[in-house]
Amino acid sequence: MLKNLAIVGYGKMGRFDRAPRARGGLAIGLKLDIDTNVNQQGITAENFRGVDVAMEFSMPHVAVANLERLCAIGVPTVVGTTGWYGELERVRLSSTGAAPAWCIARTIRSV
Repeated sequence: MLKNLAIVGYGKMGRFDRAPRARGGLAIGLKLDIDTNVNQQGITAENFRGVDVAMEFSMPHVAVANLERLCAIGVPTVVGTTGWYGELERVRLSSTGAAPAWCIARTIRSV
């Protein structure tokens, strides 16, 4: 089954979509970068309608705010950004038990 993916942070890591083999079973429907996600304005329920999962590849200084917004709109998220783990509990609390907190915690334990 094809999954609709959003990429939040379209830098070096976020550009994995240029490798066709890496995309098996994924359709990239949304890409947010430094210009399209100023102050998390690109992370809206409308923009993420139909998205199955987000991949967060931003910078540590904006990752927490991105994750809080993704949790707020209920988007399951895989986090590729490092250097923000000191704020993990803050992000967990912002999720109010939604799926993104579990995804974030699971990703960290797997690293």
